[in-house]
Amino acid sequence: MVDNGLLPAAGEVLLVTRDSLVTTRLRAACVSRGLRVLESEAELSSSPRLVAVDLADPAALRSVPEWRRAWPDALLAGHLALPDRNAWLGAEQAGFDLVVNRGAFVGAVLRRLDSPPVPARRRYPLIASSDAAGRLGCVLQLADSPVGPLALYHIGKQFYAIADRCPHAGARLSQGELVGSVLTCPEHGSQFDLQTGERLRGPADESPRRFPLVEEGGQVYLLEDAQGLPGGER
Repeated sequence: MVDNGLLPAAGEVLLVTRDSLVTTRLRAACVSRGLRVLESEAELSSSPRLVAVDLADPAALRSVPEWRRAWPDALLAGHLALPDRNAWLGAEQAGFDLVVNRGAFVGAVLRRLDSPPVPARRRYPLIASSDAAGRLGCVLQLADSPVGPLALYHIGKQFYAIADRCPHAGARLSQGELVGSVLTCPEHGSQFDLQTGERLRGPADESPRRFPLVEEGGQVYLLEDAQGLPGGER
């Protein structure tokens, strides 16, 4: 056996792509790393290390929730034939860990496979930073997100994400008045400081959950933990 300096990466890879540029290179590289390459879910004997997907397949995004439930630790990687921002963001929102143009796909996937495993933080795109430029207060309300109803606020130069439900009686906080960083519940008047997370006034006994964000590449993302569950705090 030739020592190529790489640690063996035993396991299985599922190909959900027929792109010859991708499959030929990826198959050879995976086999050299001790990975068994399969083209059918029925052939899997365990959770795959990698699911490689052609994002031109309209069924791909619809399959992500099922794959996530079945294989929570698998790397879901999708490739695009041409740069397409909307398709890129749509794939990330659907739950892909990695989205890459087809020419760079194999190299990007191999770097992830060859790296020591570390707890991953998946990202859920919320809004383009430019869409909030010049706007203050609540800039986005989502009735359905990985954390349920969510409200995104732009205060100063920072973004803050909270659960869009008052912990007292469930009112939609995004409909409340914001003065500076202080948000008032529209139903019963509870007040919360969005910058500090402090509850300033009842009747709510606690503040709404806050969620970690990262702003990168002109996009604001909600961060998720290794299990795909956003980590909120009070």
